[in-house]
Amino acid sequence: RSHMIIPPHSANNKDANKMAMKNAGYLKSLDFAFVLRSNGSWNYAIVANTPLTEDEPSIRFVLDGKGSTKTIRKKYWGRGIRLVNT
Repeated sequence: RSHMIIPPHSANNKDANKMAMKNAGYLKSLDFAFVLRSNGSWNYAIVANTPLTEDEPSIRFVLDGKGSTKTIRKKYWGRGIRLVNT
Protein backbone atom coordinates (compact mmCIF):
# COMPACT_ATOMS: atom_id res chain seq x y z
CA ARG A 1 0.00 0.00 0.00
CA SER A 2 1.39 3.38 -0.99
CA HIS A 3 1.51 6.45 1.21
CA MET A 4 2.53 8.78 -1.59
CA ILE A 5 0.40 11.89 -1.75
CA ILE A 6 0.61 15.49 -2.81
CA PRO A 7 0.58 17.68 0.30
CA PRO A 8 -1.08 21.07 0.45
CA HIS A 9 1.19 24.01 -0.31
CA SER A 10 3.62 21.85 -2.26
CA ALA A 11 4.09 24.43 -4.99
CA ASN A 12 7.71 24.89 -5.93
CA ASN A 13 7.95 28.66 -5.65
CA LYS A 14 10.33 30.98 -3.83
CA ASP A 15 7.90 32.07 -1.07
CA ALA A 16 6.68 28.53 -0.34
CA ASN A 17 10.25 27.23 -0.23
CA LYS A 18 11.35 30.03 2.09
CA MET A 19 8.50 29.34 4.51
CA ALA A 20 9.10 25.58 4.30
CA MET A 21 12.77 26.03 5.17
CA LYS A 22 11.87 28.11 8.22
CA ASN A 23 9.19 25.64 9.35
CA ALA A 24 11.46 22.61 8.88
CA GLY A 25 13.84 24.10 11.42
CA TYR A 26 11.19 23.52 14.12
CA LEU A 27 10.86 19.78 13.46
CA LYS A 28 12.02 17.40 16.18
CA SER A 29 12.11 13.64 16.64
CA LEU A 30 8.72 11.95 16.18
CA ASP A 31 7.18 14.91 14.32
CA PHE A 32 5.51 14.21 10.97
CA ALA A 33 6.06 15.98 7.65
CA PHE A 34 5.78 15.42 3.92
CA VAL A 35 9.09 14.57 2.25
CA LEU A 36 9.85 14.92 -1.46
CA ARG A 37 11.22 11.66 -2.86
CA SER A 38 13.75 11.49 -5.68
CA ASN A 39 10.99 10.22 -8.00
CA GLY A 40 9.01 13.45 -7.49
CA SER A 41 6.36 12.00 -5.17
CA TRP A 42 5.67 13.21 -1.63
CA ASN A 43 5.62 10.78 1.30
CA TYR A 44 4.19 11.23 4.76
CA ALA A 45 7.16 10.54 7.06
CA ILE A 46 8.30 10.74 10.67
CA VAL A 47 11.43 12.51 11.92
CA ALA A 48 13.94 9.98 13.26
CA ASN A 49 16.65 12.42 14.29
CA THR A 50 18.51 15.58 13.32
CA PRO A 51 22.15 14.67 12.57
CA LEU A 52 24.94 16.87 11.27
CA THR A 53 25.72 15.79 7.71
CA GLU A 54 28.85 17.19 6.09
CA ASP A 55 28.96 19.84 8.88
CA GLU A 56 25.43 20.95 8.00
CA PRO A 57 22.22 20.43 10.01
CA SER A 58 20.04 17.69 8.52
CA ILE A 59 16.79 15.92 9.22
CA ARG A 60 16.50 12.13 8.87
CA PHE A 61 13.03 10.76 8.15
CA VAL A 62 11.66 7.23 8.33
CA LEU A 63 9.51 6.79 5.22
CA ASP A 64 7.81 3.43 5.64
CA GLY A 65 7.22 0.42 7.85
CA LYS A 66 10.37 -1.26 6.52
CA GLY A 67 12.50 1.49 8.06
CA SER A 68 13.58 3.15 4.82
CA THR A 69 15.10 6.54 5.56
CA LYS A 70 15.90 9.77 3.79
CA THR A 71 18.23 12.43 5.16
CA ILE A 72 17.73 15.98 3.93
CA ARG A 73 20.47 18.56 4.44
CA LYS A 74 19.45 22.07 5.47
CA LYS A 75 20.10 23.62 2.07
CA TYR A 76 17.35 21.34 0.64
CA TRP A 77 14.73 21.78 3.39
CA GLY A 78 12.87 24.48 1.46
CA ARG A 79 12.13 22.35 -1.55
CA GLY A 80 12.00 18.90 0.04
CA ILE A 81 10.01 19.22 3.29
CA ARG A 82 6.46 20.40 3.96
CA LEU A 83 4.90 20.43 7.42
CA VAL A 84 1.61 18.63 7.92
CA ASN A 85 -0.17 21.61 9.49
CA THR A 86 1.19 24.93 8.28
